[in-house]
Amino acid sequence: MPKLTPVDTNFAAVAPVNIVVSKTIAADVADVWAVVTHNPTWTEWFPQMKSCETTSDPGFGVGATRTVKVGGLRADEVFVAWDENVRWAFTIVGTNLPLATKMLEQIEFSSSPSDGSPSTTVTYTGSIAPHWLARPILPIAKWNLKRSWATGFDNLAAMLESKG
Repeated sequence: MPKLTPVDTNFAAVAPVNIVVSKTIAADVADVWAVVTHNPTWTEWFPQMKSCETTSDPGFGVGATRTVKVGGLRADEVFVAWDENVRWAFTIVGTNLPLATKMLEQIEFSSSPSDGSPSTTVTYTGSIAPHWLARPILPIAKWNLKRSWATGFDNLAAMLESKG
């Protein structure tokens, strides 16, 4: 499995590629945080997520690890930020496909009440240093990643809004 160079959240400021997707969800920030940080729910709301497994004990907090399978991609991840109800980020340290040499994914949460009703704006940022082999497919990969997160956030909103 190709190894990636681990990065921290500062990588977002210098990454050659940043993909950003935001959505406001009609739910309290703590409820959105609880679903996003609970690995088993990812197969319910994130498109093409086949599995999302905790691989460390404890399975939460900075330094925790997980392995995900999305479509044909398998990725090993290490959490580098776990700021409750504010920011959640991981660096990808290994994949089965040579797509990147460095990668950081983070979700930021901000409470944005509207008319007295709870709502949360979630913002995904994917920061990537592409592997040279992936450069020819980078435009398609960027489009697919952006579309996947937009669909995922729509599904997350529907899940949370249906729970009331």
